[in-house]
Amino acid sequence: MSISSVLLKAALLLYTFTQLINATTKPQFVYVGNAGDDSISVFVVTSNGTLKPLEPSVASPLCGMPSLLATAGHVLLAGGEYTAVCSGPDLGGATVYVYPIQLSGKLGTVSVSYLNDVESIAVDQSGKLAFASGASFNPHAEAASINGWNVSKGNLDTLPSSPTNFFNFETGNGFLPSGLAVSPNAKFLYATFSKYSNYNNVGDGQLGVLSLLLDGGIGSFVNNPVPGCKGAKISGGGNQVATVTLKSKIVIYQSCLKGAAVNIAGTPVIGLTVINPSTGRIEKTYEAFLPPSKTSLAPIAVDPTGHWLAASNGEGKIDVLAIDQSTGRLSEPPHHMFNVDANGVAFDHTGRFLYAAQTKNNVVAAFGFDSQTGNVNLPSLGKQGTGPAPTVVVVAQPQ
Repeated sequence: MSISSVLLKAALLLYTFTQLINATTKPQFVYVGNAGDDSISVFVVTSNGTLKPLEPSVASPLCGMPSLLATAGHVLLAGGEYTAVCSGPDLGGATVYVYPIQLSGKLGTVSVSYLNDVESIAVDQSGKLAFASGASFNPHAEAASINGWNVSKGNLDTLPSSPTNFFNFETGNGFLPSGLAVSPNAKFLYATFSKYSNYNNVGDGQLGVLSLLLDGGIGSFVNNPVPGCKGAKISGGGNQVATVTLKSKIVIYQSCLKGAAVNIAGTPVIGLTVINPSTGRIEKTYEAFLPPSKTSLAPIAVDPTGHWLAASNGEGKIDVLAIDQSTGRLSEPPHHMFNVDANGVAFDHTGRFLYAAQTKNNVVAAFGFDSQTGNVNLPSLGKQGTGPAPTVVVVAQPQ
């Protein structure tokens, strides 16, 4: 082994150790989106992983149901459907808004952008670039685009070339975007699509890679959309996307369906696609992951170590799947289905805790997590009340 290789490995070990120390010592905050009253509950993480309310629930802007949350740096990005107060039954629509996160963890003054539809939202790791996908055939608000903003100042400053459209409403041809994720180096935007021809759906579960310009604007396709849901009777299944960064690749996990047909919902399974982190090119698509337990699974979140993928069965149980560190492929260890009574969960930044938004009980629960074994420790460490119908939870570390 050369001296340069030894020095590089030593530098990587030092960086990893430093990141772990920083994650352990810096304060963390938990935000929960409540669909029942369009509010966001705010908590601080204590030293033992339990939660303490930081301020009263923050009311979302009018028309701002917080069914989608994403956070990085000093921003909390939210999105969701219009409320009934400001949307007629035939119009639909949605909104995206951003809160600056203060050093105390409290939320600052909100900035709002009204859109035609929101399928997914994403923020880059620095908290500078934010994106939202929209896909609607509603004649009052035709939209099949991705919108982008610079949110580094806590505002939704529209990026150049935004929105970027992918569908021709005169011919009925093109793509409808759904799930989104930003590459770690903020050079690429990963997006899932449905492909249409003459308004006929001819390809769900397509995965494409878009370049991001130096000013953050959306460029062209680095890799045109290709099927990311591969296998017999496997098709696209929704907007859920999770990513993991391995030594020499990035793996995209997306929601797919097995056996879906007309009037048949299908079984949620997980698609896996390998992407070159330097070029953004799609290198390989694996057969969709079908767990030996034959449970329905959709990807939610990857733990900070990159070794575990939390997947929901849609009925309150979370399956913690092992990620192969060479290939990114998944396996299901025995006894790794945990009843956390929630479909929305988030890992903390140290990899020691898992937080679950328990919709039926109007609480957020804290669980211990063992990143060595992938075990969620039951019962919970404690619970805190939220607003009605909490559906989504995220963890922020803004300092």
